[in-house]
Amino acid sequence: MAWIAERKIIIATTLTLLAFFSITGLAYFSVRSFKNMSGWVIHTHDVHDRLKNTVTKIPGEEAAQRGFIIAGQDQFADFFKQSIAVEHCIISELRSLTQNQNDSGQQRRLDRLEEQIDKKTAAMMVEFDFRRISEFDTAANFVQRGESVQLTEDVRRKISEMLSEEDRLLAQRGACNGSQKLSEIA
Repeated sequence: MAWIAERKIIIATTLTLLAFFSITGLAYFSVRSFKNMSGWVIHTHDVHDRLKNTVTKIPGEEAAQRGFIIAGQDQFADFFKQSIAVEHCIISELRSLTQNQNDSGQQRRLDRLEEQIDKKTAAMMVEFDFRRISEFDTAANFVQRGESVQLTEDVRRKISEMLSEEDRLLAQRGACNGSQKLSEIA
């Protein structure tokens, strides 16, 4: 009789320990998975923030361009150049962030975005140069053609495409459980 009671205690203890270690292991892997997913969500927010930061530089660049063409003062050209330098730093950060994702689609979008930014910058620089070497009217006429405005809109569209992709990635990573899309927040 004592042997049966002892055996029942051993079986009960073994089952209890087995359940405990199973639950502990499951909890460990759940926390580890959550931590990994949280890292990707933070990463997606970082990419999103840098894209939005790029968009916020555009109105300042346009204002600096108009200011220089109207007033002809170098402080506007200096602000424009600083803004472009910051924009290129942001693009480098984005390239580094998206390269770690092994996401060739986002890398291609970034290549096209950088190309559009370079075209926009070149067009705006031509307008700056026209103002430097000629009168206001010639530079203003060049601006009225709207080439840099169209290129700026192309940059905004490329950024919008990348933001949409980041929203898709965020949803795929399971982070949109009851939260808004990133592009709806900003």
